[in-house]
Amino acid sequence: MAKEQQKSKYSLWPSISCTVKASIYLFLTCFSGLSLWSFHNNQPCTQNWIGLFGWLLSFFLLYCFGVASFLIPPYFLWLSFLHFKNTPTKILRRKALAFASIPICSAILLSMFSPARVLPLFLDSRLPKKVVLGMHFPISYLGGIPFYNLYAGQSLCLKHLIGSVGTGLIFSFILFFSIFYLCGGIVLIKKKILQKFLKNKLHACWRICKSILKRLINKQNYLPKPSLKVLSPTSTKMHLRSFPTPTVSLPMEENEQFAHRNAIDSGDPTTIFVTPHPQKRILPSVDKARVTSSESKIVVLPQHPHEKIIRPSPLPVLKKEKSELPQYHLLSKSDNIKPEALYEELQKKAVLLQQTLESFGIEAAIGNISFGPTLAAFEVQPNTGVKVQKIKALENDIALNLQASSIRIIAPIPGKAAVGIEIPNPYPQPVNFRDLLEDYQKCNRKLQIPLLLGKKANGENFLADLATMPHLIIAGTTGSGKSVCINTIVMSLIMTSLPSDIKLVIVDPKKVELTGYSQLPHMLTPVITEARDAHSALIWLVKEMELRYEILRFLGVRNIQAFNSRERNIEIEASYDKEIPEKMPFIVGIIDELADLLLSSSQDIETPIIRLAQMARAVGIHLILATQRPSRDVITGLIKANFPSRIAFKVANKVNSQIIIDEPGAENLMGNGDMLVVSPSSFGAMRLQGAYICDEDINKVVKDLCSRFLTKYVIPSFDTYETTVPTNSEERDPLYHQAKTLVLQTGNASTTFLQRKLKIGYARAASLIDQLEEERIIGPSEGAKPRQVLIQMPPQEG
Repeated sequence: MAKEQQKSKYSLWPSISCTVKASIYLFLTCFSGLSLWSFHNNQPCTQNWIGLFGWLLSFFLLYCFGVASFLIPPYFLWLSFLHFKNTPTKILRRKALAFASIPICSAILLSMFSPARVLPLFLDSRLPKKVVLGMHFPISYLGGIPFYNLYAGQSLCLKHLIGSVGTGLIFSFILFFSIFYLCGGIVLIKKKILQKFLKNKLHACWRICKSILKRLINKQNYLPKPSLKVLSPTSTKMHLRSFPTPTVSLPMEENEQFAHRNAIDSGDPTTIFVTPHPQKRILPSVDKARVTSSESKIVVLPQHPHEKIIRPSPLPVLKKEKSELPQYHLLSKSDNIKPEALYEELQKKAVLLQQTLESFGIEAAIGNISFGPTLAAFEVQPNTGVKVQKIKALENDIALNLQASSIRIIAPIPGKAAVGIEIPNPYPQPVNFRDLLEDYQKCNRKLQIPLLLGKKANGENFLADLATMPHLIIAGTTGSGKSVCINTIVMSLIMTSLPSDIKLVIVDPKKVELTGYSQLPHMLTPVITEARDAHSALIWLVKEMELRYEILRFLGVRNIQAFNSRERNIEIEASYDKEIPEKMPFIVGIIDELADLLLSSSQDIETPIIRLAQMARAVGIHLILATQRPSRDVITGLIKANFPSRIAFKVANKVNSQIIIDEPGAENLMGNGDMLVVSPSSFGAMRLQGAYICDEDINKVVKDLCSRFLTKYVIPSFDTYETTVPTNSEERDPLYHQAKTLVLQTGNASTTFLQRKLKIGYARAASLIDQLEEERIIGPSEGAKPRQVLIQMPPQEG
């Protein structure tokens, strides 16, 4: 009880003291304001509204600060407002110092001007210039006598040291920075709102200037746009010699370009004739869309009538007209603006956190405070002698006092002498995928296989390169954000890499989550939805890996990067018995619902996955596995050892968290994209908020890519890659037919049954059961239930 009473008094005292201080500053505001407003130097002190004390206070302020003394009442009013808001002490001191610098800088700047030229007699009558207390004042000073002496005194004054221009520049900058800070400019910089605003305005100005310069250059160097004469369909080649020579010509390069791009079948009756001019002139912006849409053939006429007419051979018009990737403009914009009260709210949380630690006898200081879209992190710096585990043990108590749904304690932060405490952001906001893509497309850093996953706890973007990971496991319960993360990964790949650079193989047993990507030009094959096809796809990837290794060994290179950057020797490559491609694309295999695939055919799926994870990195083949159930029978030891990069969303319990990221914590995540990421280059798990992209944006991007590139499946079907059991009796077990007969006669298909009847060991009996299953004689294992016999014993004759 005593502790509770002491704690309640301790928590109520700051609000009471702030109210008292605010009232005092409000009184000083009224007192100083009325004193200054009713002060007149030529009138007796009794006429001042505050009396003699008010007259003396006004005289002192005007003597020291001049006209800038009228900023002192607003200064007291501002302090009163901050105390009424219960502003934290650190912020209060900073803002008070910034506001205090405004009257000082204003007084120095006003001292540079003559009052007779600047101010009317209304203010001049308020400035002291009579004999007071035996001292003679010179002429009126706008900034007060002390600051005038500081600016233009006898020796070592600012005017002599740095000059009038330097003085004005320095104190104007200090004044501007103080006002900028008080108006929340620092917060705007932290939000990057001001940077984006200025950047957009500069880009707009640059585009306007660029367009004006282009128009000026076009007017000087280019001729006006010509009108191409089109012959009617009834015209024949007899009209060629009588066709008038046009006054405008196309350069040869543009002639060839348009001829190859817009050539169609020779049966088209409409023909556009363009005659080259003797003098080379450049045609201004030709409307390519208009020329392309009018299915016409461009024919270059000779300059002389006896020359032969050259007609380009018709080429098929392909879909692939552009090689550019879709930009971030296709995606929906985000209107995420952090509330201004967020920083002050976190300061209050920091004070409450420090009080909570002190109530449990832990002496510590709160260091840096960082916040992201959904998380806020505090750096707690404990004093010497405080055990880190003592803070770790107070996790539930800290969450209770901070009124947080869940917290995460990092004890200690790697590389720092501090303990990290992460709490939910009081103003959570989603992470828009467009923001990550925009920053990546504008930055100079380019990754081989970029993954735009989300933002860190401090608000920084998190970009990963799958080529260095080199494989990835994603685990999380239903509704934790796992499927959204897979969509984000696919969108990262297709919006940052050309189809010639990255190819995809996607397995979706749910048949509805990822099937929309089947028409992508990046796909090697349509989205796979059956476990049988998934096994065939993995077998194909293994064979592709072996083929790539043979090519690398023949050329003497070590990895796919060296292969793609090599200098081609056509003679050596032609001597190889197989075709060597000019460039090897990266191949990314994405498998969703791994647990469902392993349940149907564990050995057929796990074996190629392990082999690819062990060897496929050097040849540019990478795997991404996702599962809802990260248990030990799904993420086995071999899979886990070869997948050093793992992502954990919210899981069911601490055991699953230990399996996926080797430490607890994933069970306490908030869901909806909250994740922990473990990579080979990181020390421990890193907390992120995953990016979100809606279905409408996905459909826009897929449609845009299909219009830009032609979709060609390298592997329309995996039927030719299915593995079959050899039919040669010499390669089967000698007891195979006997075991088959026993199973068909009795209808009992189990390992122990074959052991007892055939008097063999367990390993041989299990091998016979596997052979019967591969021959489709018996069904797959169903746990404790007996296997189903799929065929019947043929009837015997006689």
